Amino acid sequence: MTCAAAVSSYLLLWALPCGIAAAQDTKQPKLAGDAFKNVQVLKDLPEEQFWATMSFFADSLGVNCEHCHQTPFEADIKPEKIKARQMIRMVRDLNARYFDGTQKVTCNSCHHGTTAPVAQPSLDAQHWMDFNRVEGPLPDGAGLIARYQKLTGVAAVATPHTERVSYEMTIYLSEAQPRKEFTELTTGGPNQFRMSRTSDNGTQAWIRDGAAGWTHDANGWQATDGNKMFDVSGEASSFNWLTLKGVSGPKTVKMDIARGRPVVVVEVNDNGERVWLYFDQQTGLLLRRRGFFPTYFADGCWDMEFDDYKQVGPVMLPFLVQILNPSGNGLTIRKAKERVLLPNPDAKLFTKPETAR
Repeated sequence: MTCAAAVSSYLLLWALPCGIAAAQDTKQPKLAGDAFKNVQVLKDLPEEQFWATMSFFADSLGVNCEHCHQTPFEADIKPEKIKARQMIRMVRDLNARYFDGTQKVTCNSCHHGTTAPVAQPSLDAQHWMDFNRVEGPLPDGAGLIARYQKLTGVAAVATPHTERVSYEMTIYLSEAQPRKEFTELTTGGPNQFRMSRTSDNGTQAWIRDGAAGWTHDANGWQATDGNKMFDVSGEASSFNWLTLKGVSGPKTVKMDIARGRPVVVVEVNDNGERVWLYFDQQTGLLLRRRGFFPTYFADGCWDMEFDDYKQVGPVMLPFLVQILNPSGNGLTIRKAKERVLLPNPDAKLFTKPETAR
C-alpha cells in the first residue's frame, strides 16, 4: 500500500461511526513498534495514530512521504530518514525537559512548511498595527451557513444527484515535476460512477457500481480490486456537493484571508470531524473547508478550496476545486470545463462491460 493510500485509509477509518470504534476499544491498542517494521523512535505510539503522525511530519516540512522514504518504506536508505529520527528525539526531549511532557514544541514550530527553518527574524509592520485593533462582533455562524445554502441551492436539491464533470487536473508533488491529467466523470448516485482519464501514460477508464468495479487499460476491461476502487471513489468525491446539512454546533472563531479575500471562519462538527469553514465576507460563498485530525504531536489538517462558482441548472457549483494534502498527495488543482446535471443517465454507463473478464 502506498503512503497516500495508507493515510487515506486512516482518515476513512477515523470517520467510521463511534459504535465501531467503541467495539474496537475493548482491546488493548496495538503499538506502532509492534505493528510496523523498523520503528525505532515512535515505538510507543498507538498504531491508529501512526499514519496521521506521518502526515503531520509531511505537512510541517511541506514534503511528501518519498522525501524520507524509499521502497521498501521500512528501509534506512535515505539520510533524510535518519535526520528525521534525530529531530523527533530532539522535539521529545524539549517537551519532556521544559514543558513537563506536554506537546508544546512540534516540527511545525520551526519548519512552517519548509525543510530548512529560517533562523533570522522576519519583521512584520502589520503585526504591530494589529495590537490595538478592536474587532467588532463576529457574524453568526449558523446564519453564514444558511446564507451559503440559499446562495448555492445545493441543500434544497434532492439527493442523490447525477452529474457529468469534465475537468483538467494539475498535480504538484514536492519532488516531481507537475503533471496534467484530463478527466471526464459521470456520477449516477452513491458509489456509482464512470470515469475516463487521459495523461502521458495513456487513457484509462473505470466503472463502479456499488461493490463491483471494472478498469479499462491496454488489456481491455477487467475486474478491479478494492484498493483501486477506493482511490477512484476518492477522486470522484472531489466534486461532491457540500450541502452542510449534516454539520452541527456552528461557532464563528475568527476573521481571516482565504484565496486572497477576507473571510469569516466558522468551526463546526461534521459527522465527528472538527472542521473550519471559510466563507467569503462579500459573496457568502464557501472558499475553503479545513478538516482536522488528531496526531501524536498536534492536530493535522487538510484543505479543500473552492472558487469560480457558476450556475448549473437550479444550483451554483464551484468549477475550481483545489485539495492540499501533502502526506502523499501534495496539491491537486481541478479546473472544470463543464458541469452538467443528468436527470436520467443511461443505466448502462454503470453496468459491467460485456467484454470484461
